[in-house]
Amino acid sequence: IDFGPVKEFLDNDDITDISYTNNGQVWLKTLSKGVFQIDRPEINNAFIEKLAFQCSNVMGKTFNMAHPVLDAESAELRMNFIHESVSTNGIACVIRKTPAKIRLNKQKLLDEKYITLELHEFLMKCVEGHANMIVSGETGSGKTELVKYLASFTKENEKLITIEDTLELHLDKIFPHRDIVAMKINNIMSYSDILVACMRQNPKWILLSEVRSAEAVMAVRNSISSGHKILSTIHSDKAENIPMRMYSLLETNL
Repeated sequence: IDFGPVKEFLDNDDITDISYTNNGQVWLKTLSKGVFQIDRPEINNAFIEKLAFQCSNVMGKTFNMAHPVLDAESAELRMNFIHESVSTNGIACVIRKTPAKIRLNKQKLLDEKYITLELHEFLMKCVEGHANMIVSGETGSGKTELVKYLASFTKENEKLITIEDTLELHLDKIFPHRDIVAMKINNIMSYSDILVACMRQNPKWILLSEVRSAEAVMAVRNSISSGHKILSTIHSDKAENIPMRMYSLLETNL
């Protein structure tokens, strides 16, 4: 895929997200400065539409008025396009980078007041004590990055299995020497199917990339009840709302 003028942002490790909206607005999300707008006239509707069609061809999908939403992914990118027939102020695009590296470290967490020292030590004890953990937060708040960071403190001899519908964790690439199996949901294998296969692999930890469906909630429940340890994320504005969020996801399947 020819990313053209977007490639400089993909090569910059400080940039985590690229957003295109409103007939020419380009917004960047960075680790150092947060979210801000930049002026790039060469990134326009025509370019984004061309990029969308390249992605649709590679993914074997269709992107038009009949199929106005396109989700595409590569080894370290997640892309979403909304067709102009739905996004009435022009085609919209978000590119999220999911690099095979752990971008958080203890000093960065403390320096940026992401976490207190006491809470950091508490979380380390939770990992050491094999507590089940679900990280909540809004979209783009760093949930997956925190899960990757916590997973890095699991013991070397403990088997990890990651279950994702979109590949973001990349723990098998970050720790190629460890006993890690990376599983991906697809049209053939559902959460339930993969969980059954997962249990037969005898993992110590099961990492669900995100709990966003009734099936994923059931997968979490079944994993915990079978004695496996869970590390996962969920969309919720605060931790105390996690149970209600999971309940509401279950309700959608009734």
